[in-house]
Amino acid sequence: MKKYINIKKPRALLIINDHGMASFFVALTMAIVLTLIVMGFAMVSIKSQASTLDRQLSVQAFYAAESGVNTAINDINNFVNSNSTSTTVVSPPDNTSCATPNGIYSNLSPGVVNSQSSNVRYTCVLVNTQPNSLFYTATTSKVINIQYSNSASSASKVSYISSITINWVNSSSSTANFSGCGKVGSFPDSWPSAKCTADVLQIDLVPANALTSENPQTALEADTSILFLYPTTNPTNPVDIRTDNLSNQTDNQNGEIFPAYCTSVCSETINFNPADSQYFMRLSAMYGIPQTITITGVNGAGNQVSFIDGQAVIDSTGQAQNVLRRIEVRTSLNTLNNGLFPKYALQTTNTICKRFYITPPDNSSGFMGNPTPGAANYDPVATTNTSACSLQPSS
Repeated sequence: MKKYINIKKPRALLIINDHGMASFFVALTMAIVLTLIVMGFAMVSIKSQASTLDRQLSVQAFYAAESGVNTAINDINNFVNSNSTSTTVVSPPDNTSCATPNGIYSNLSPGVVNSQSSNVRYTCVLVNTQPNSLFYTATTSKVINIQYSNSASSASKVSYISSITINWVNSSSSTANFSGCGKVGSFPDSWPSAKCTADVLQIDLVPANALTSENPQTALEADTSILFLYPTTNPTNPVDIRTDNLSNQTDNQNGEIFPAYCTSVCSETINFNPADSQYFMRLSAMYGIPQTITITGVNGAGNQVSFIDGQAVIDSTGQAQNVLRRIEVRTSLNTLNNGLFPKYALQTTNTICKRFYITPPDNSSGFMGNPTPGAANYDPVATTNTSACSLQPSS
C-alpha cells in the first residue's frame, strides 16, 4: 500500500530592507540642485553674452548715427560754400524724407552702409534748417544770428520778430539754486555758483539792416543795444529796448541791468522797438560759468517764429543688426553773419603794445611816469618804436 506524504513547500521569506533609500534621495536631490546651478550659470552666461552683444551693437548703431550727422554737416557746408557770397547767404534746404533725400543730401540715402559691415548703417537722417528755437552753451562770447523765417501765406505774412525769450541755467549743475544770486546791480569778484546756478548774461544787439545801410563801425557805435540780465527770484516785466539810434535814448536804456526771473531756469523776454526781421546778438556769460541757453521768438501776430541761417537740427538714426540708436544734433550754419559783425571788440594783424606808467614818475627806480596826473597815459613813441615795448626801465 502506497503512502503519500504531503510535504509542504516552505513559503518564501520576503525580507524588506530599506537601508540606502535615504542616500538615493539625497543623491537625486543633489543631482537636481547641481543641474539647476549649472543651468543658472548657463543662463547668466548667455544673458551676459547677449548684454555684451547688445552694448556692442548699440555702440555701432550710435557711431552709424554719428556718421549720418557728419555726412549731413558736410553736405550743408558744401552747399553754403558753393552758393553763398560775401554779401548774400543762401539758406540750405531741409531734408524731410528718409526714403528720398533732398538733392543736396543724396549721400544720406538709406542704402548707404558702413563699409566694414553690411549690417551697420544709418537708416534715416532728417535735417531741419529752420528750427523754432536756438540752443547754445556759452562760457565765452559768441555771435548769434536772430533771423525770422516766414512760411505763411502773403495774406497773413508778418515779416518781423516782435520779441525773443532767453532761458538759461548752469549746464554743469544737476540742480538749480538761486538763493544766493545777490542783489541786482552788484557784481562780486567771483560768482557764487554753488548758490546761484545761473550766470549774468551780457547781451549786445544790433539790427542787421543797420550794418548794411550804414558804415559798420558807425552802426555798431550808434545802433547797438547793450543790456545785462541778472538772475533773481523776483518776477519782473519784459525788457523793452530800442535798437535804432540809441543817441536819442536816455542813458538807462542802454547798458542797463535787468533782473531776470529764475525758477527752474532763468528767463527774460526782450521786446524789440522797432521790430525787424533780423538781428545780430553777441551773448556772453560774464563770469564764464557754462550755461545752457535756449532762445525762442514771437512775431507781430503772436506766433512762434522759426529761425533761419542760425542752426540746423539733424535727426539721425543708426542701425546695427536689430539695434537702433537715434540722436539729435545742432550745428551752426556757416557764414552766419557774412562777416559784418566782428568776432572781437578789437582785432589787428600786428601786435599791440600797451605801456603802463607810474604816476607820478618814480625817478629813483628809473621808470618813466606820466608827469601830468589825470592826463592820458599815452606814449606816442610806442606807436613807431617797437623796442619801446619793453619791461626794462627807460633811460
